[in-house]
Amino acid sequence: MTGLLRLALTRPEALVELPKIGNPELRDSPHPSLVRAAWERAQRERRALRLSVVGCNYDAPALMEDLAEVGSDRFEVTVIASREAFDRYLGQGDHSGIEARFVETRLDEPEHLARRLRGASPDVVLVAPSPLGADPRTSDAAVLLTVLRVRQAVGSETPIVAESFLPAHAGHTRSDPSLVAISALQTVTAAISLTLFDPDAAAALKERLSAKALDAAKQ
Repeated sequence: MTGLLRLALTRPEALVELPKIGNPELRDSPHPSLVRAAWERAQRERRALRLSVVGCNYDAPALMEDLAEVGSDRFEVTVIASREAFDRYLGQGDHSGIEARFVETRLDEPEHLARRLRGASPDVVLVAPSPLGADPRTSDAAVLLTVLRVRQAVGSETPIVAESFLPAHAGHTRSDPSLVAISALQTVTAAISLTLFDPDAAAALKERLSAKALDAAKQ
């Protein structure tokens, strides 16, 4: 899952080619070009990419490790979330050299969130679930609302990646062409199916998702 998120934040065009998990809709989407423009802007200004993570969930530590494989010096990460979610999922321990600046906010207060986002001045935004209960539908509903509020705050030229639990909720975001949504349940189901029924394809997918393989392909 975190490998897909890393791709969506760094090289979303590669998502199209992944078997069973790829998103063919990206072929006609402006999202890859917006992500590419964000990276090029950061390079011209000789600075790290400013990534704002709105929300915080169980795979946040693994995502930090995935980003570190790309290069910890290439990211300036700001986590905008509630204190409870940050402390539960990301507040403890070192994360492979990625330093995440924490900004406390209430995601259900749009103006407060907008001020926090404007202060972070993100190049790319990741909206993540912040599950504090057992019902994924509640968490996904919060993600959808947060995506709308983030879009109002940052404008249509800032690419957004959204993570949800259920596939149907990820599908609700398709009306925003600069946004890519990834369903954790759909990703896990596809990965398990490949592992059980086509282990060679599963091994190839794992290799293609590695940061080193992507760097080699890019070169």
